[in-house]
Amino acid sequence: MVIKLITICLLLWDLMKWAIYKLSLMAVLLYYSEKGFELPSNKEMQEYQVKVAKKYLNFERIKK
Repeated sequence: MVIKLITICLLLWDLMKWAIYKLSLMAVLLYYSEKGFELPSNKEMQEYQVKVAKKYLNFERIKK
């Protein structure tokens, strides 16, 4: 019973962190669009997602 309660609490904690992250990302994009900055295309976003993932996973070389 205790393990089930801990698991549920951890799941709720992760869901809250994910929601805050998603809202923060949306807030940054909204800020850029309201200030007149050009938002990146989907292709550019995917390229940067790959770069960030490789950097986060500590790959030494990033292939272009």
